Amino acid sequence: MIKEEQNRRYEYFKAFMFDGAFLDGEFGFPFLKPSKETPANPVSFVESRTKRRLDNKWLHFFAEDFNFECVWKCPNKYLELFQQFAGVITPDFSLYGDLPKAYQIWNCFRNRAVAFWLQQNGIKTIPTVSWADKDSFEWCFDGLPVGGTVAVSANGCYFNPYSRKLFIAGFYEMTERIAPDLIVCVGYLPKELKTRSDVLILPGFSQQRGERENG
Repeated sequence: MIKEEQNRRYEYFKAFMFDGAFLDGEFGFPFLKPSKETPANPVSFVESRTKRRLDNKWLHFFAEDFNFECVWKCPNKYLELFQQFAGVITPDFSLYGDLPKAYQIWNCFRNRAVAFWLQQNGIKTIPTVSWADKDSFEWCFDGLPVGGTVAVSANGCYFNPYSRKLFIAGFYEMTERIAPDLIVCVGYLPKELKTRSDVLILPGFSQQRGERENG
């Protein structure tokens, strides 16, 4: 009975997704291996199952969270799909500044846990980096390796000057804390950052649908 109860907890709390991970920082985020990948042909999880050829495409999750909550609930259901892609830009459960801090930390943990699980399953990955307000800088970079390739997205920031300012501040904080070699921006990027030589801009879901892109 004790073993069965342990197994139920293991599955319910998704402990298999971070089994064997080094847990980094105050909140124990799974520590990820550095990526040396350069992605191309981005495809959102929203439309991933409508594409025929996937082995030359990179999957990303820069969309509303409800579109990929299913990955957290039933990750093994989607493993075969993920393995068909050239690689995966790891999930981005949102760290909205108006969410309670505990919720922000939980979503950041989930981002790292899914990323670690993908790496353990031999899938080429690029860690996603996100942040909320400046208080989140104390923990939102935990679990990320120094150097390598990371991914960000500023979609949704353009029409909110405060969000735009926070994104730029977090971007520079990220470069100081983890010094990535390449920063992949999927979708919109503030014009203040577009001239950087370490940034690769790829079209996001909105841009591929032809929606207005602003500078």
